[in-house]
Amino acid sequence: MTQKVVSFDVFDTSLIRKCGIPEIIWDLMLDYLFDQNDISSRTTFKVQRKYAESIARECKPFPNIRDIYNAMDLSQWQLKKDNLIQLEKTIEQKQLIAPPDIKNTIFKYRKQGYKVIFISDTYLSSSFIKSVLEREKVFQNDDEIFVSNEYQALKEDGTLFHLIKEKKNFSFNKWTHFGDNEKADYLAPQKLGISAIWYKKNCYSHHEKNWLKDSHYYTGKTDIELFTGLSRCIRILNGNSPDVALAANAISSAYIPYVYKILQEAQKRGIKSLYFLARDSHIFLEIANLFSTLFPQISLHYLKVSRRSVYPCYFYEASVEELKWILSKAKGHKITAALSHMGLSWKDLFTNQVPPFNKEDFLDSKTISLVASFLSSTCADKIKQCSQIKRDNFLGYLTQEGIFLDGPKGIVDLGWEGSTRICINRILSKEGMQPIFSFYWGYSKQVKQDHQHDGVFFFNSQSETTIPRSAYILEHYFSANQEGTTIGYEKINDFYYAILGSSNKRTAITQETNETIVCQISSLLVHIISQREMHLQDIFNCCGKKTLNKISTEPSYNEAKIFAKIQAENFNQEKPLVENFSLKDIITMSIWGHPTRDIWQEAAFTIAFNTKAAFFKKIFRITSNSYTAFVIRVFCKKLKLLATFFLKILK
Repeated sequence: MTQKVVSFDVFDTSLIRKCGIPEIIWDLMLDYLFDQNDISSRTTFKVQRKYAESIARECKPFPNIRDIYNAMDLSQWQLKKDNLIQLEKTIEQKQLIAPPDIKNTIFKYRKQGYKVIFISDTYLSSSFIKSVLEREKVFQNDDEIFVSNEYQALKEDGTLFHLIKEKKNFSFNKWTHFGDNEKADYLAPQKLGISAIWYKKNCYSHHEKNWLKDSHYYTGKTDIELFTGLSRCIRILNGNSPDVALAANAISSAYIPYVYKILQEAQKRGIKSLYFLARDSHIFLEIANLFSTLFPQISLHYLKVSRRSVYPCYFYEASVEELKWILSKAKGHKITAALSHMGLSWKDLFTNQVPPFNKEDFLDSKTISLVASFLSSTCADKIKQCSQIKRDNFLGYLTQEGIFLDGPKGIVDLGWEGSTRICINRILSKEGMQPIFSFYWGYSKQVKQDHQHDGVFFFNSQSETTIPRSAYILEHYFSANQEGTTIGYEKINDFYYAILGSSNKRTAITQETNETIVCQISSLLVHIISQREMHLQDIFNCCGKKTLNKISTEPSYNEAKIFAKIQAENFNQEKPLVENFSLKDIITMSIWGHPTRDIWQEAAFTIAFNTKAAFFKKIFRITSNSYTAFVIRVFCKKLKLLATFFLKILK
């Protein structure tokens, strides 16, 4: 009876390289062979190594690694071929790892009684591959390995499959093959009657493919390729679920370069202590802790501060200007919500007088001026007294955390308007202290227009308006944190504690996933950066910024579904990050070309229509530009004017 057999391709199927594409192995070799500034030697060696394979193939159709190095002229560097071969194999061995999914697949077939073999078109030896497979607990004693350079045959043209069949007396119709290459692992064995499975689980994601394609436009092309490999590796090793993929692709490329740049800038400016502000910066602190070995002179701290905890401390005079500035941050929200964020309550303020506004009124420019004027003229003493108590506790907390110790300090935050930073620095200035330098990932238009933006480092040179919804995505998903927001401080037995709001258990899994994945990639980068400088700014520009823009304007179905689970909270109001289209939205889009509400249209389209989203966008564009839609719009406009006219008559 002919034995059932299952074969597995080796590279990018049974094993993947952490570094991604094979050529990066040579770049990693260069770090051991040449100084980072010796550009000429590094470039020449890599070019020679690349073309040595084609030269070796002219002499021998299926060369091994020694044949390739024999085709290289190493005299200019006085390097020994044996040493180079060993170095390449050592680095290759360190980079190779077996993904959990393929391990499970191999185990399943082995349990079913299949003979397991490994096949590869490679210049590396079967003994080398065996050592790696054994280390990864994939290879067992009765397994076998067949490589092209030892049998002088290829998978791609089917000759290696034929040779194995004759040598081992296998039957093609009882043979199953797994591999990632469409031609060599799927079409070629399929033609022979082998049950071929095109294994795509280790492929690059669509974001990673875009990075590799765009990397050619950057000085740090090699570093972008390396980062792409690391992102793919961590994504696959952690199960490759949509949320893991989002963390590995989008969050890591947006946040890791930022944190590294912060540490570089802090070192350059002589800053000795960095304070990461809760809660958005918790993930930044986790990354920074991994890079801390490269910046031992900088101490890292976590500071529990928020708008809710500093707004109440802002009022020294309770002047109209002070009140208007804080109230303007709550524009569009209810007066009661704004007062709550200012540490005030409607009941305590208005015991003896009736204000000329309702607590349920929404704040606009006119209402803000009215509320500020009334509060300043009637409640100033209460507000100042309340603010003084809260400010004393806040300053006590800052003192306890070492903010006022000697030496330059810096605070780290996600960014946007920077109202927390402005409040802190105004309080410090009023107390006769120096303002603290700040580091922001991004900013809103208001910050650049605000005269108080001195002493701030902005990592992303574009405001959030250039990438729609980016502020919401970063704050509520990328920096997701289950800890409750800081709402104040209290002193108990000479120790100051931060008072926290309710924790958000819904974000616990998101936080754990995001921080775990990003930290795993960071830890791999630390080792590389300890040997040479990396172009992390290029990684951000090519990978981070473009991916953020892609998921903001064209989120995939899986990405949109993830964001749809997130609730964005602001001034005590919760709103889904992604809202579904209502019937009213569909009707207005077909006539006016836009929904009735300010919602994330791109994500809503994806959830509603999935792969047909682009098609329906086009349909709504066509219908809204039609003559029929024009007539309906004119009719509605006239109807509205008529209704307004009759309402005036009735009044």
